[in-house]
Amino acid sequence: MNYKPYLYATCALMISSSAHAQIIQLRGRQQIGQGFTRPRASGECYIVAPLHVVSDSTSVITFTAEDQVTGEATIAYSDPRADLAVLQTSTSGKVNCQAWSIPADLSARLNDASVNAVLRTRVEDDVISIPVWIRRVQARQVTIEPRLSSDQLSTGMSGGQLLVNGVFAGILLSTEDYDPQAKPGQGIVLRSDALDRILSGFFAIRPTEMGFRPPPPLGVPSNEPDLWLRLNESVVLGDQGSAFGITNDDGDQLSVNRGGGSPWGMEPGTRYDFPDSRGECYIIYLRAEGTGTRKRHAFAIRCTPK
Repeated sequence: MNYKPYLYATCALMISSSAHAQIIQLRGRQQIGQGFTRPRASGECYIVAPLHVVSDSTSVITFTAEDQVTGEATIAYSDPRADLAVLQTSTSGKVNCQAWSIPADLSARLNDASVNAVLRTRVEDDVISIPVWIRRVQARQVTIEPRLSSDQLSTGMSGGQLLVNGVFAGILLSTEDYDPQAKPGQGIVLRSDALDRILSGFFAIRPTEMGFRPPPPLGVPSNEPDLWLRLNESVVLGDQGSAFGITNDDGDQLSVNRGGGSPWGMEPGTRYDFPDSRGECYIIYLRAEGTGTRKRHAFAIRCTPK
């Protein structure tokens, strides 16, 4: 479809990339979509995108940023139930990566009939803002619809940003087909507060400084844990950016995420090897302490120098 006449016939507003997280154009093996940047607490820049846009790519996704920086990305974390993916880029230091905040009164803003809502999206090489109506507000999702009959939401816009009075309010996950004989198609947006909760375990991390100590016998508790983690907390292991976090806590049986893929079970004495250029390294689950919100889990991190 030729978008150029559409671009300039609508009331779409060009927006400066410096005011919001960059919109990244993504190209998988079969799908084309969008994502936007978000920095991790440890400093790396990642791309948040709908999983269905990139899940058809078994290895590498190509991307183009608003400032025309290009590169490749791979899936670092995914949540199929939420249709979300976090991508690690090959050009982290070159992509403008800005944090975004979520207002405490987001629900009130979304329910405000006078709200100024727009979908910030990329069409070819341009970043535009399409005025939208907010038709339905739910706990996790928002249904939007273009205000103008000349505007439409297409599948290539998945991953665009919903802005409410200039504030980031959510990510467009899916669109309905546009029928010229009917009303404009609607889009389903995942609210930014729900997005933040879902990805908090990945982004709210602190790097762990590793030491070189002889590996202890497996299953032998240590009185000196290197790391304490609670449910939904995570950490970066080693110098290769391996994410490790607790996604489920059932007594002393844990489900952990190891930087993407299916959750993995751990119990006291279980170890997980992770890549590090300095040696053969692993993390071992030692024990759990406390109950309820005070419960935490002890881990030891060990490396054998090469």
